[in-house]
Amino acid sequence: MYLKKALQCKRRTFDTTETETYSLREMTNVRNDEIRFFWKWMGISLFFHLLTGIFSVGYQAVDEHFQILEFLNFKMGKTPLEDLPVEFGEKMRPFLQVWLYGGVIKIAHAFGITNPHTWALLIRELTGILGWLSIVSLAQSALLWFGDLQTQKIAITALALCWYFPAMHVRPSSEGLGGSAFVLGICLLFLTYQHQKQSRSDVPMQDRPRPLAPATSPLRLNFLGVIPLRSAWCWFLGGALLGLSFEARFQMALMLLGAALWFIFQARIQLSQWALSLFGFGVVFGAGRLADYWGYGTLCFSPWNYFSYNILRGEVSRYGRSPWWDIFRMSITESWPILGILLAILVVIGWARFRRHLLTWCHLPFFLVHCMIAHKEYRFFFPIGNSAPILAILSLVSPKTYGLDFWKRVLTEKKSRFLRPLLLTVLGFLFINNLVGLVSLSVIPMARNVYYQEAVSKRVIPGHEFRIYTDDRDPFVISGSPTYFYRPSEVQVHHVNHLSELSTLPKEARPFWFFHGTFEIPSELQASLPFCSRSFSTLPDWIKYFNWNNWLSRANVWSLYYCSNESGS
Repeated sequence: MYLKKALQCKRRTFDTTETETYSLREMTNVRNDEIRFFWKWMGISLFFHLLTGIFSVGYQAVDEHFQILEFLNFKMGKTPLEDLPVEFGEKMRPFLQVWLYGGVIKIAHAFGITNPHTWALLIRELTGILGWLSIVSLAQSALLWFGDLQTQKIAITALALCWYFPAMHVRPSSEGLGGSAFVLGICLLFLTYQHQKQSRSDVPMQDRPRPLAPATSPLRLNFLGVIPLRSAWCWFLGGALLGLSFEARFQMALMLLGAALWFIFQARIQLSQWALSLFGFGVVFGAGRLADYWGYGTLCFSPWNYFSYNILRGEVSRYGRSPWWDIFRMSITESWPILGILLAILVVIGWARFRRHLLTWCHLPFFLVHCMIAHKEYRFFFPIGNSAPILAILSLVSPKTYGLDFWKRVLTEKKSRFLRPLLLTVLGFLFINNLVGLVSLSVIPMARNVYYQEAVSKRVIPGHEFRIYTDDRDPFVISGSPTYFYRPSEVQVHHVNHLSELSTLPKEARPFWFFHGTFEIPSELQASLPFCSRSFSTLPDWIKYFNWNNWLSRANVWSLYYCSNESGS
């Protein structure tokens, strides 16, 4: 009922003296329902972020592990200096993110939490909450970026249910933290600018965009519902968040450049506002240099070292080269089917149609420079993905009303009766496909090896040697480099030429464990190893009931087998 009434006055402004089709009391009820709509979908988004933080074990890229967790483990005295990646020797990795996560671990220690897998869980959840807050800030900004109630609600729902948001936001990576902090900072500055602009008496009422929530609600007046937008210190906090974005990932300087140009030429903010934002940025930038000193033990300027190593010396090209358009190939092969390439196309259309939009100015320098750099990875473009759904919707709206007028006509007019079923079918397919992606990425571990290492840690008895035999790879080695963050000190890995050697081990050497990349013990060993049984596998036991054409024998599975003292036990 309230939605129908809202549509009847979808273009209403703050001027409560204009003619309405219903009473002031009815209008208040409508707007209260709209506020509940906002927080209901933000609550659903929070649920998926917390759920993903629990199940998304591991890392999306090895840099996330080696350049953050292993650096942190080094500062705790557990990772040898010689096993750290080249970024440490070049002093080009910012240490502020590592220092922040170190603070989380210290607090966990104070509560008696000593398991590194639990530490990683806490870090994922906190990083995910920061990412969720960036969604809330985008949803608040969408109330000004879209011109009618329905389009605003579509934007809020799309942000809450976007299939990759939780999986991307919970990653304690430079791209994850940097992208979330940037969205928070830029939305805070934008909303503060808009609030102060609309509060001025020289701005006509009809030029003030209609918000989803009433003008007096906390959603309208406060950033994230708690920070008053009228406060001058919002400019300081926004600058500090942008500084955190830069300190997490130096490439964010390209987005910061675009944002600065927009506020200079489009917003034309005051000098005092600039000064507060630069002060906030400078405070975090200074903290970053102190964190680098803490991490490397010497004074250094990691932003320059990073630029010199990758660009001036051209070392980034050693990791592979690809053409400028490779991001579109990756959006097909490395993203969720259909949705990845569709989103990429809509974002480009959004940039082209709304060239003066804040997000366009932020994204384009970042996108173009990364297209020109020879080495590309899909994760490099994650910071654009943080606000991509907004650009996708903008690509479909009318430039006059900022609403989905054309698509509404297709769904309502009689002359569109043949096009309407097709459009509804396509939308239904995309919606279901998105939900499948959202649920799948929320419950599937990100890296099987860390999922396996967690299972090993649960079976280790403190103070007792835990021997693992393997004829294959070391389960605690990633891409040829040893890892230590998740490895218990009791674990000892022994290599054998063939698993058949295990049957000749004396009884004194039992019990022991062995690692193998198959779901079942190889058939040629089953007779000689009757005292061994599978204790853990990265695939569930029930999967064997779907072993059509014996595909499990060819699957790459991480299994842990327990070999007891007694035959057949």
